[in-house]
Amino acid sequence: MLQERREMVIEKLESRMKYEEQNYFFQCSNGCEGRYVFIEAMDYNFICPVCQQGQLVADENKKKVQFLKDSIIKLRNL
Repeated sequence: MLQERREMVIEKLESRMKYEEQNYFFQCSNGCEGRYVFIEAMDYNFICPVCQQGQLVADENKKKVQFLKDSIIKLRNL
């Protein structure tokens, strides 16, 4: 049971990691909530849909991807 749960968590983490690696994200320069993939940011003309003032700027996600990779490795080594 525990092994099955661990495998399910690993699959979800791998799926999220793949999504993070395959997309380019944007966030509001004013710090509003939300992250947008490139096509969404383009649809909003790179203007934040929440505050209507902030510019949507690139969100660096290398640390998020590395965290996901490290988490997967740790779970596999349990």
